[in-house]
Amino acid sequence: MTTDTVCRVLLAVALAAGLMAACGGGDGGSLPGAASGRAPGGGGAAPSVSIGGNALGRCDVRVTGDLSLTLGSVGDGMVFSRHWQTESERKLLNIDRALQVACSVETSGGSFNAIFQSANAAQDKDVPYGPKEYALTGQNPAVDQFQAIVLINDVPYLLSEPGRLRVSRFDSRAIAGSFQMRLQEMPGASTQRRSVTVEGTFDYPCDGSAACKR
Repeated sequence: MTTDTVCRVLLAVALAAGLMAACGGGDGGSLPGAASGRAPGGGGAAPSVSIGGNALGRCDVRVTGDLSLTLGSVGDGMVFSRHWQTESERKLLNIDRALQVACSVETSGGSFNAIFQSANAAQDKDVPYGPKEYALTGQNPAVDQFQAIVLINDVPYLLSEPGRLRVSRFDSRAIAGSFQMRLQEMPGASTQRRSVTVEGTFDYPCDGSAACKR
């Protein structure tokens, strides 16, 4: 997922829902402290780097309810974190968050794009290295919560109840975890108002920054 794709997902849902979203970058490339699951150059085979057993990074999603999808992808996704940036790199970015995880799966059978982002006010101490569980909310998250922005098959969905984001690993080498959400199509997005349950996992390496370790 390039920074342009991140912005497309953020803005598509944020504008429709009246949510606040921040985008940076805009050249479609990687930013310092932004771990992209895509192979360098935007295509081709992924390097033989293995983090958590997955080459370069991975997101897997299962959607059940009024819509059924099972999707998995190696090579799409992006993570922004102040933990993964040096002081000089932070000054280059327009995105200033303790943590933002973007999970993107695009296949012929369907698509899933989600962004989980910490509150604007969250400090690094609120989203520390190590395992931790966070509540997912639709907007105005507290410093110990994350906002979830979701598109399924390019249709925006909203949380029908608080979800869960479980970070099982977060250090200077990688981040991995899982998420669970109950969602409903945004009013006006379609005539069906589907309700779904989403479960997924993600696993991405820290890359592209002097703050990352191998």
